Amino acid sequence: MRLENIFAMTNHHIYTSWFKFLLLIAGLYFIQTQQVYAYPSFQFSTDNSRCNLCHYSPTGGGLINQYGRDESSDTISRYGGDGDFLHGAWTPPDWIDIGGDFRGAVAYRDSNNHSEAFIFPMQMDIYSRIEFHPSIALSTTIGVPGRARNQTSAFNKYIFPREYYLLWQPHTTGSYVRAGRFAPPFGLRVPDHTNYIRRYMGLRVFEEPYTISTGHIQDKWELHLAAFMQDPLFKTGPKDTGGTLLFEQRLGRMSGWGLQSRITTNDQINHYTFGATGKTYFESLKLLILAEIDTDIQTYVTDHPMQVSTLGHLSLGYFPTEGLLLESIFSHYDENVTISNTERNFINLSARLFPYAHYELHGFLRWEHISENTNSLLGMFMFHYYL
Repeated sequence: MRLENIFAMTNHHIYTSWFKFLLLIAGLYFIQTQQVYAYPSFQFSTDNSRCNLCHYSPTGGGLINQYGRDESSDTISRYGGDGDFLHGAWTPPDWIDIGGDFRGAVAYRDSNNHSEAFIFPMQMDIYSRIEFHPSIALSTTIGVPGRARNQTSAFNKYIFPREYYLLWQPHTTGSYVRAGRFAPPFGLRVPDHTNYIRRYMGLRVFEEPYTISTGHIQDKWELHLAAFMQDPLFKTGPKDTGGTLLFEQRLGRMSGWGLQSRITTNDQINHYTFGATGKTYFESLKLLILAEIDTDIQTYVTDHPMQVSTLGHLSLGYFPTEGLLLESIFSHYDENVTISNTERNFINLSARLFPYAHYELHGFLRWEHISENTNSLLGMFMFHYYL
């Protein structure tokens, strides 16, 4: 089938110290892991144009730097607080930085008259960054995998080094090189690993491959190139080898657009993915719009016919007051555009409250239409504490 035919078918101090203490205890009760990315909602809404202003990673996510800790109390949290490690009780030496994310959840799901409730640990990630030289550092993320249901995987019981990479980056702008185990730069990097643009793009929990990446970052634009292969030690994630390209252009202080592509291959199937992203923040309205659209072309080693999938993401985020984000998300995935009834969609309504630095309360309600006769309703409340 020709590509032309394929594309044609693709149609805000009111809480007491006791309260903070109880929040911490509650958070530690829930400890264990699901990967959580950065919050792309803060890229422009906090008047920061680049993700690596707050994160050590060139593309955002994971351990936050000192600027990010200051922002977490001064800009993001409703009632301030001390964003430093352990609330400023102890400062690590200059050559090492430490952090962590701890998250627990209560959830209720109803799918075709079958309902179930969960109280489960979601995340326990410990981050470290050891600086060997002003421009060279080793970053690691170690966690304990958590699941809502019982699983047979041994990863539910043991500490697992999910990310580790060596980074050469003389400055926050300019060129960099990093190599190790991490997710290749691609997409909006939304925090929800069940979102379609992560779930169906090989970007879920423990799907990080061995990757080498390079790029160049400027205030107005950034470019990232990566090559990757399956983790040869733990054999997790898709059995793919491939590469990604991600380009983002900023338009003024409050918006930007991007283009991306990815090619993967294994002994059964090849994926050729092309996509675009858009971000804009209307400061007067306190409204943020994030969008992504991707087309994935799949060719098979066997005589299986070529297949085309489409993915779409649109979110509207409203900041009625400092420390509160109300968000609505629409997500779309069509597994095969040439066959009817292969698409699924969800609508997600959420509220995120950042009362003090280090704390987040997050609740959401999601309605998902999976097929003609299958619908699902999911409600979840999460508590998040970071070191």
